[in-house]
Amino acid sequence: VKVTVPKTAIAEASELRITVSPSVASQVLDALEYLAGYPYGCVEQTMSRFLPTVVVARSLQKLNLPKSRVNDELPEMVNAGLQRLYNFQHHDGGWGWWEADRSNPYLTAYVVYGLAKAKEADFAVEPNVLQRGVQALQMLIEKSRHAGAKDWHFGSALDARAYMVFALSEAGTYDKKALGELYEERKEITAYSQAMLAL
Repeated sequence: VKVTVPKTAIAEASELRITVSPSVASQVLDALEYLAGYPYGCVEQTMSRFLPTVVVARSLQKLNLPKSRVNDELPEMVNAGLQRLYNFQHHDGGWGWWEADRSNPYLTAYVVYGLAKAKEADFAVEPNVLQRGVQALQMLIEKSRHAGAKDWHFGSALDARAYMVFALSEAGTYDKKALGELYEERKEITAYSQAMLAL
């Protein structure tokens, strides 16, 4: 392999590192070291650490890889994330950025999706927490029907609804009415939301 070093590179400050991995799985396991040190903060940061850990745990189950130090650490990492998410849940069952703000449609959907994936990976998810999150999503979906073109921080109320309906379906709850409405208005939502609708 020919490597062209830019003329503007400072030779004394430059380094070439080549890493060889026997499989994609080993690269994923190496990335968990980074996740283990990822900072906990708001709900979004907690999910950014929690969800990839759950996905890796599920992948390790499916691949039936031999036990390793990482396998032993995964349950602890997932349980720490679960406890933080439980503490962030609002009285209405939803999640915002923090403990004391308003429930946000996207963050509530993100957490419900993450909890559903954790349950799918055989982690002990508190059923009441997940159920309250599902109920909060159902209320937020209803609220989005009356929001019109109101900005929901990440796009339109319709786009928010598509993500919420997707998260509900991942949690095993299907809102046929909302799916039908979104399908009728599919030309009004972003390509990302159309993908959520298709899923």
